Amino acid sequence: MPRSLTEIAGIAVASLTAEERRRCAAYVDPHPLERGASVSIRNTTVPVTVPSFMAFVDLQPGANWGHPCRYLLVSREDGSIARVDSQFPPPTESLRLVHRGEGVEDWMLMSTQPLEEKSS
Repeated sequence: MPRSLTEIAGIAVASLTAEERRRCAAYVDPHPLERGASVSIRNTTVPVTVPSFMAFVDLQPGANWGHPCRYLLVSREDGSIARVDSQFPPPTESLRLVHRGEGVEDWMLMSTQPLEEKSS
């Protein structure tokens, strides 16, 4: 059974260490990625091998780019994760905030839009 966006967000945040959760900001792009698609991360193209959603983790909110961040492709079917470490963020238009660490203020965030499940 496909995972909901809320489940995907929980899986992404749970994949972080306690220290990463304490200080990061995490986002999910609610647009599904189908097998055969690809995600461009800076100068790298990452193939999508299973239907997924992309999560993005800013490991140093408020710092200028480039700094450590992480892309997570979370499988919609089994919740498995493909992880790509990077130094630069994706476009922010569709990112939805799913986790804010301690002391992370609004000005440090790439988006303050919360994740909303689509009603069917």
